[in-house]
Amino acid sequence: MQEQNDEPLLKKTRYLWLKNSQNLSQYQQEKLMKLKDSHLNTAKAYRLRLALQGLWSTSQLFSGWYFDDWYNWAIRSRLEPMVEVARSLKKHEKGILRWFTSRMTNGLLEGINSLVQASKRKARGYRSIENFIAMIYATANKFKYETLVKVEKITRLLFFMKSCVPIEISEEPNLRGKVLC
Repeated sequence: MQEQNDEPLLKKTRYLWLKNSQNLSQYQQEKLMKLKDSHLNTAKAYRLRLALQGLWSTSQLFSGWYFDDWYNWAIRSRLEPMVEVARSLKKHEKGILRWFTSRMTNGLLEGINSLVQASKRKARGYRSIENFIAMIYATANKFKYETLVKVEKITRLLFFMKSCVPIEISEEPNLRGKVLC
């Protein structure tokens, strides 16, 4: 491999490649400038990373073309980790490009999920789904008591509806077609 011969050149440069250039010291920026235009595979991967980062500053009109160009470059790079990343991103292309129209991320959902997981860990199991939901709202701590009561009523109604089975009683005309639990 080419990189094995260049190990002394790459020694102690890991964070140069990982950080954004504006977060580097003057010395680190100078060292990165010397390395980034070299023949190293690491430098090629760094240029691919910067190009992908540039996707988020393009306009909605050109984002699809930009993504396709980057994808083709990454596939042709013959850097196996970058090829894997490119294929993975290609699978999610529609969602990635949808960001340009909606500007929405899944950050809010991830935050709510972390609150649910924290509630679950806190209790180590609940006796009922109502208690679990109440603990989630208590952990989130952003909802009023009235909201909790409404959610509890809805949850109980859903549970009640799942446990009820419609029974046709033909002998009794008053009960025909009624739901009995």
